[in-house]
Amino acid sequence: TGFCEIYFGDSAGEQGRILYGYNGDYNALYTSSAERMRITSGGQVGIANTIAATMDANNGSGQLVVGSGSGSQGITIYSVSASCYEARLSFANASTGGGAYSAQVTFNSGDNAMLFYNQNAERMRITSTVNVGLGNDNPTSRLVVKCIGANLNTTAFNVTNSNNTSMFSVRDDGLVGIGTDPAAPFTLTVGGAFPVLFSTTSTANSETYG
Repeated sequence: TGFCEIYFGDSAGEQGRILYGYNGDYNALYTSSAERMRITSGGQVGIANTIAATMDANNGSGQLVVGSGSGSQGITIYSVSASCYEARLSFANASTGGGAYSAQVTFNSGDNAMLFYNQNAERMRITSTVNVGLGNDNPTSRLVVKCIGANLNTTAFNVTNSNNTSMFSVRDDGLVGIGTDPAAPFTLTVGGAFPVLFSTTSTANSETYG
């Protein structure tokens, strides 16, 4: 039990300290006489807290825990505002090659766009004008979805209910299905138990089918 400590101070008294705690085998760094960071015996790091090991045991994500748990907390990645610079958060499953950045979240300082990568390729982009591109790196409208193909074998967009039944789908060949799968040669195929109503601004011009 006990501690081993190195103190740093000035004429005002103790200001900084490096501490090793024998009970728990941890290192702690102090500034202004208060603990600011702790490294546990298991290698977990807590900044502004001492709960990294507890967090890791409960959620498996406690290798680095930032925040005191009181009030607003956060982490900032700071990059120069220029087109050739980016702020990145990378996820790796290897130390070299493509595995070193298998997934990535990137902020482009030049055009203020957010880029999301998976399997070393950009998959989604949110521009500074809040246009969103899925598989498209230059969305010119609020949502642009780039298909993975151009035929009946792949689907560009699909909305399902809670039972995973397709309610609305758009195939990569442009055919649309509502309540049922798209069916050639029809551009729009509508299914379901209820009729379809086609209406203008006047109910006298309405037509019901089904």
